[in-house]
Amino acid sequence: MLCHSESKLLWNNVVVNSPELNHVLTACEITQIGLNDQDKEGEHVWKNGSCRKYDNWDLVVGAPNDPIPGSENCARMTRSSADRWDDTDCQDFSAPYVCERPVLDAQGACGTNELMGPSGRCYAFDPNEITYADATLLCSAHGTGWQLAQIDSLKTNEFMTGLLDCTPAWVGGVNPAIPDSAIVGDPWIDPIGAWNGATVPGEKHATLCEGPTSTGAPRTLALVKDAASCTGADEFFFDGGPVAPETLRLCPDTCSLGAVEPGARLDVAVPCAPPVNPVTATTVDGMYYSADCEGGGVIWDFFYYDAVTPADSRIEFEIRTAPTQAELIAGTVAFMPIAQAHAIPTDTQHCEVSPPNCPVDIFSKLGSPAQQYKELELRVKLIPGSSGEGPLLRDWRVRYSCPPSQ
Repeated sequence: MLCHSESKLLWNNVVVNSPELNHVLTACEITQIGLNDQDKEGEHVWKNGSCRKYDNWDLVVGAPNDPIPGSENCARMTRSSADRWDDTDCQDFSAPYVCERPVLDAQGACGTNELMGPSGRCYAFDPNEITYADATLLCSAHGTGWQLAQIDSLKTNEFMTGLLDCTPAWVGGVNPAIPDSAIVGDPWIDPIGAWNGATVPGEKHATLCEGPTSTGAPRTLALVKDAASCTGADEFFFDGGPVAPETLRLCPDTCSLGAVEPGARLDVAVPCAPPVNPVTATTVDGMYYSADCEGGGVIWDFFYYDAVTPADSRIEFEIRTAPTQAELIAGTVAFMPIAQAHAIPTDTQHCEVSPPNCPVDIFSKLGSPAQQYKELELRVKLIPGSSGEGPLLRDWRVRYSCPPSQ
């Protein structure tokens, strides 16, 4: 029993409660499932507490066939036995296993105690056993558009079966286009999803209702600092941090909820507030680098940087060299542009090792003899975008080398 989850959504070895699901789990020769009799020999239960409404033991080998006190307390299915089950040692982890998690609702789409189904409609299950006529009234009482659940596809049928908790329930009908769907009498489905018609006057079952998708207020997601700060199912964070956000990411549990219904949409609105004070262009100079080659010659060779430049903001890099720092401070040497970081018109925000343009070849740009002077000054200009977006320089490096002859 190896299934687990790092999120708060409990995963378990799969529960096989229908012939259809049993057939799906046939990709491997042997598959471990969640059935076991670890607590009491001979009384097999599903690991997640689900009721048992379907068995498929391999009767040819007499399974389950572990005599008391027994050590074969877990179950697996095999393709060679036509997907039937056999009991085995729970410590035999050589076989593949299949995990499942609880059914989740797309938050905000359906009401309390309702779940969204494959068709996008909301479903509500009432376990109290009543007549078909009373079940019809019960569903109508939910509100406009509510009725007994309609089985419009085999996928919907499988979803409905998962809501029944082993209790037969009234439904509104079966799509006649589904093969072998003809039934006589008021329709109901049994715990393994088989369709039936009422045959006894006053027959009673539980009730399965369906209604329209709710148009209630959307669920609000809270911004957290980073992935390590995720604690719930309604949170998101930014790569790059709140100062210079790059990528919006959903926390694990939030992502799981958003993925419940294929085709459903999760909208995340992130307001963009203008800065309190207008962003102005900023120039940073006086960043001096002194190459130490133990008294020998030096070669300035490469420049690296990592920047964030929202919209049409940009960062300009310039350098100059001189034999002494005093000459740089005196300003007698002109700066030389070596690179620009920007997102528009092309993305040049990161310049690490990505030939042919990165890292920046300052050896060639400086030329001789400037490429061999001992002192270097870097100047950085941070230029905001046309709408006030401010750029961010996260990291940079100036590299030099000492010729082997030195």
